[in-house]
Amino acid sequence: MMFDSIDQWRRFSQVGGLLLIGGLTGTMVLRQLHAVDTYSAKASLSNQVDSRPTHSASAQGTLNDQIVELDRLYRTAPQLSVDALIKRKDSTLKSDLGMTTALFQAPPQYRMGADRTNFGDRLSRNSHGKPIHNKLLIVLHETTASASGAVNTALTPHPRDEDQVSYHAIVSRDGTILYLVDPRKRAYGAGNSIFRSQEGAETVQTNRRLKSSVNNFAYHISLETPAGGCNAKPKHTGYSSAQYFSLAWLIAHSAIENN
Repeated sequence: MMFDSIDQWRRFSQVGGLLLIGGLTGTMVLRQLHAVDTYSAKASLSNQVDSRPTHSASAQGTLNDQIVELDRLYRTAPQLSVDALIKRKDSTLKSDLGMTTALFQAPPQYRMGADRTNFGDRLSRNSHGKPIHNKLLIVLHETTASASGAVNTALTPHPRDEDQVSYHAIVSRDGTILYLVDPRKRAYGAGNSIFRSQEGAETVQTNRRLKSSVNNFAYHISLETPAGGCNAKPKHTGYSSAQYFSLAWLIAHSAIENN
């Protein structure tokens, strides 16, 4: 499925499209950003199982160059507790903001670090010792629950591999960006998965006991599901304008390539 603009993607998703296919099992993958408000997207399905790495070497090269600004945003965001998140009732972005205005207006951002069991290092070599050279991939999800519920899951220790899960960032209904995992780390947003690009099938095995995934080169962003669509409820009303604006703003701060 290809989308020519954010407006087209928005119309599609609000009538029950790709992003509404249930949290971690339904995703949209972005590898191109042709302009501030125009990009192409491809669909990808993934399972929920991933694991911690078998070694801890950090990935180097082009991917790290592409996440420099995302890393700065993560490190400079003030910390916020789950209790404080639940108590926040102020809507800080207006729903009628234009796309151009929103991209130049920084949305509210907070850091809420995920538990160490729910993310790992980006590796420079796969589990068989082969060098890794993948470029940045942006994977979009929806939470299927409240933002605070999704944050709680990421903050909860999960010793078992099959329970470990996280996103790099969550965009709440009011447009607030909640950072959970350092962009230089590997969030567990996708299980066994492959991205088919011009270079071929892209995937990285980080643990010989488990199948490969896109996590080692992915930046995972999840949109908070509206109340009517949480927990498989049938009345999904689509995402808010504030969410779209904050999502576009965040993606624009990556150095994702146009080719």
